[in-house]
Amino acid sequence: MDILHIKEKVLEVYKECDIHSFPINCFSILEHYGIRTITYNETKTQKPELYKAISHYSNDAFRFRMSVYYNSTNSNGRIRFSLMHELGHYILEHTADCPDTEDEADCFASYMLAPRVAIDNNNCCTSDDIHDKFGMSYAAANRTLLDYKKWKEQNPDKSDAELNIWLYYPNYYRHREYHRKNRDRERRKMEKKRKFYEERQKWLEKNLPDYEEYVWNEYDRTFY
Repeated sequence: MDILHIKEKVLEVYKECDIHSFPINCFSILEHYGIRTITYNETKTQKPELYKAISHYSNDAFRFRMSVYYNSTNSNGRIRFSLMHELGHYILEHTADCPDTEDEADCFASYMLAPRVAIDNNNCCTSDDIHDKFGMSYAAANRTLLDYKKWKEQNPDKSDAELNIWLYYPNYYRHREYHRKNRDRERRKMEKKRKFYEERQKWLEKNLPDYEEYVWNEYDRTFY
């Protein structure tokens, strides 16, 4: 499992959905990506055959195309994890249903709900802290706490540092992005100018038989 890739995708979602606080709004995130949410009870009433199929497949949630069906009778924390699990399948572009993709979707959901940098910044020391702050079930909070302790022993990677800035230093992030965009704009202008002069030189070399003499004459007039 490529955890770094998963964390980079989580970072993309945080930026795309402009997330800066916890607990995150799982329903609005799914809505942002055009994914509908439908309860099992609604499905049971409107499409009983579909309900029979999806409830047999999972007691938590099921995604079909751009709709996520979920069991609203579960606890709030379990619902939130299930919704982000299904978003993980979508964001990670999973096409196969296998243990590996299920593990990746679980990892994505865990980092979406409780990024390790956020746990660290909020000084969460117990699973109760994680449960209360991030709206996770106690089972998921326990697993997340164990993973956080392992994460704490390692050096933060680039995605950790970037998410930390995004969440807790928004003014610095905006200032940095402003200057980055200016640099990119200037770089594009210089590249456009360079291409123009290259094309101009090629045209002159092709169409002027006395190109070398032309260049020197232009240089002497401080025109070229």
